[in-house]
Amino acid sequence: MLFIAGFIAGGVNALAGGATLLTFPVLMASGLPPTVANASNFVAVLPGNAAAIPAYQNEIGENRKLAFTLTLASLLGGALGCTLLLFSSDTIFLEIVPWLILTATLLYAFGDWINGLIKSKEKGLISGTPGHLMLCLFSIYGGYFGAGLGVITLAVLKMIGLTDFHQANAIKNLTNTAVSLLGVGIFAYGGLIAWPQAMVMMIGAGMGGYASAYYSRRISQKVLTNSVIVLGFFLSAYYFLK
Repeated sequence: MLFIAGFIAGGVNALAGGATLLTFPVLMASGLPPTVANASNFVAVLPGNAAAIPAYQNEIGENRKLAFTLTLASLLGGALGCTLLLFSSDTIFLEIVPWLILTATLLYAFGDWINGLIKSKEKGLISGTPGHLMLCLFSIYGGYFGAGLGVITLAVLKMIGLTDFHQANAIKNLTNTAVSLLGVGIFAYGGLIAWPQAMVMMIGAGMGGYASAYYSRRISQKVLTNSVIVLGFFLSAYYFLK
C-alpha cells in the first residue's frame, strides 16, 4: 500500500504537486500518529521532485540565477515552517490550508490575464523582491504541512513571469526539493520520522517521479496547465469539506 501510494504520488508531485493529499492519509492509515505521519511524509515525497530535476536540467540552466535565488527564498521560509511544526500544533494552521490552495489555484488560472492587464508579461506581476518574498511566505506553509505546495509554487512562478510550463515546473521541483531536504533534516533531528514506512513510500515516489518527468513532455502545455487548475480546485474542496 505504501509503495503503490508513493509511486502514484511521485508522479503527481513531479507533474503538478499535491501528492500529500494521497501520501499523508496513507501514512496515517498505516498506524502513524498525525504529527509523525506529517514529518515522515517529507521523506516519502522527496524523490518525487528530486528525481525529476535531472530531466529538467536544461530548463533550470536557462534560468540559473532566478532558480538559485528562488531556492534560497524557499529554504528560508521552509526553515521557519519546519521549526514551527516542531513547537506547535497543526490544528489552527490546517484550517487555512483550503484558502491557501484556492488562492494559489486562482492565481495560476488567471496569471496570464492579470499580467496582460498591466502589460508586463516579460517581467511578471511580482518579479524581483516581491516575488521572492511571496515564495518565501508560502514556503513557511510548505515547511509546516506541505499539501498543495506544488500548486502554490507554480502559481507564484507564473506571477513572476515564468509562463512556460516546463520552465516553471523545473524550478518548482528544485525549490520544493530544497524545502523537503531541509524538513527531513529538521524532523530527523526532532525524532519525528518513522523511517521504515517513509523509506518504502520514498522508493515508490522516486520511481514515479522519474518516469513522469519524461512522460510529461509528450503532453501539451494546455493539458498540463488545465490539470494543475483542476487539481488545485480538487485539493481546496477536499480540505474545505474535511
